Amino acid sequence: MSLRSVLSLLLVLAVLLLTACVGQAEPSEPGTSGEGTSDAVTDETEPDSAESSDAPGSEEPTDSVSSEPQTDPEPQTEEPPKEASEPVTSAPHAHDWDRAETVSRTEPTCTENGSVKLRCSCGEERTDTLEALGHSYTVTSRVEATCDAPGSTVYTCSRCGGTYEENTAALGHHFVTTSSKQPTCEEPGWGEETCDRCGLTQTWDTAALGHQYTETASVPATCETDGSRTLTCSVCGKTRAETIPATGHDFRVTETPATCESAGSKSTVCSRCGKKTEETTPALGHRYQKDAVESTAGLTVEVCSRCGDRKETLSVIPILRAGYQPNWGAYWNNQHVKMDQVVEGRQFDDVLVGKTGLGSVWLYHESTRADTEGTNLYSEAQLNLLKTVMEGRAKWCADRGIAFYFLITPNKDSVYPEYLPDSRQLAGNRRIDQVVNYLRENTTVKVIDVRDALSAAKAARPGESLYYPLDSHWNNNGGYAAYEAVMNVIRKDFPNAVLHARSEYQIQMFDSYFKDNAFYLGLYDRFSTQGPVYTLKTGKFGVCIGVGDGRTLGGQFDNAYVQGYNFSDGTLNATFKCNAVPNAPSVCVINDSSFIALTPFFRDSFSTFSRHWTNRFESATIESEHPDIVIYQCVEVSLNEAFSSGAIN
Repeated sequence: MSLRSVLSLLLVLAVLLLTACVGQAEPSEPGTSGEGTSDAVTDETEPDSAESSDAPGSEEPTDSVSSEPQTDPEPQTEEPPKEASEPVTSAPHAHDWDRAETVSRTEPTCTENGSVKLRCSCGEERTDTLEALGHSYTVTSRVEATCDAPGSTVYTCSRCGGTYEENTAALGHHFVTTSSKQPTCEEPGWGEETCDRCGLTQTWDTAALGHQYTETASVPATCETDGSRTLTCSVCGKTRAETIPATGHDFRVTETPATCESAGSKSTVCSRCGKKTEETTPALGHRYQKDAVESTAGLTVEVCSRCGDRKETLSVIPILRAGYQPNWGAYWNNQHVKMDQVVEGRQFDDVLVGKTGLGSVWLYHESTRADTEGTNLYSEAQLNLLKTVMEGRAKWCADRGIAFYFLITPNKDSVYPEYLPDSRQLAGNRRIDQVVNYLRENTTVKVIDVRDALSAAKAARPGESLYYPLDSHWNNNGGYAAYEAVMNVIRKDFPNAVLHARSEYQIQMFDSYFKDNAFYLGLYDRFSTQGPVYTLKTGKFGVCIGVGDGRTLGGQFDNAYVQGYNFSDGTLNATFKCNAVPNAPSVCVINDSSFIALTPFFRDSFSTFSRHWTNRFESATIESEHPDIVIYQCVEVSLNEAFSSGAIN
């Protein structure tokens, strides 16, 4: 039980006891007790006010008692004493501490409690605790942190003056790159950065990357002759040649008769190359004679008259003219742009610089942007016009027993969007999608879209490029993928058209003239690019039997190897005949420059193949050739040309 509770209980008991005592102290009748009466009269004081006469315990007024001597009072009859009445019980005392008297007070401080002592009207006291106030801090000084130095903040209590300090760590520099140059294989890079808080500037240098050479071509060494290999940097495309030393002979002695290649009698034979030396009879050696029947353009067949050995020599003509040398004074080498300006995202006239991949920077035509981003979609009326034009051409051919096909070749952007700069994105719905879908849904015209075939070839051989990085055209890798897709469609109607497998071709890489975007920058011979050349291993390919008037488009095609039977890239018209497939159908192609990559494949698959570099559907030319098939080819960026001059010109 608390002290306060005990005090309250004692107070209640005291009040009850006092009440009981007052009830029993009533005055006695005169004469019953002389002692008691005398004390009562003697101690009585005269009343000062009516309040005295009304005091509790008085039964008669005080003036009934006289100070004069009493004379023989009459005898009083003694009455029996009255029974004391039961004491009256008062209500318990309730403390009113809100009105209590403050005896003492100690004020609380920021950190220590205070106290107050109170006294109730009944005299009981109690002490209450006053909770500590706690500090009331305000900032009195502050030093802001900088990049190099810490900061601090001082807080002071407004009640007690107490202080404390908080420290803030130095911010550290926040550098932002202001200029930089990326390192190349041979040149170092550098950079400069500035703190956007304090302006401190610092620079750094980055070492040159060094070339990442991989072997791209090789000629094995023999016992007597050195071999060679070509290493190409996968980053910048630079090449270097290395010599592979001759292995030297590993002679072993054997007994063999003399033959065209081996000496007779006792001989020494090299286990590597088969070279033999005879002690007695020298080797006869072959007596080769050219087989005029088997030999064709590009393939020479020789047969030994002694042993019947057959030797085939396949010659492949490089794309560039034999003996080509850069003409630094030519306009295509007059630099419009410096080499160090050819960086991703830069645009120069119609040339847009893309990213680097497959060993080269990729250059695109700016004029293909609308096709790529899908901002030049055809209206319904335009699509209907194209439908009318293509149906008219197909009907004209059908009336003459000729099959008609419409081939759309995609822009480089559509096949290699990953090397486009980030400023250009390939849209999901574009003109080429509109045309293919509309004609397939609304006509019977046979539309050939080779994009899926190119995607499959790209996935199957990711290390090979299907397009020239420096040019807008596809190379023979892309040309073969498209050729295979076209032939799969044509062979449904003409099973005797010959589709050659890729494994049937000898594929060699040559420096190529296909770099039109570098041409437009005036950097033609400052950039180099390689392209594959496909030649049938059998040598039984079609030959060019005419190039029309021999006119060429000029430009970079001036550097193409035009003469001979195998190449006619720059000519506007060319006709090929393939004696190896006499039962195959004949085909007439109306084309643009994209068909160059398809030419070596078409010349070997049809009995007669003619190519006409124009966008006009020239009916007189077609009728003069009597083809079984007509293919109208148009590149994606030039789809408008397919509308040209109506259906029949």
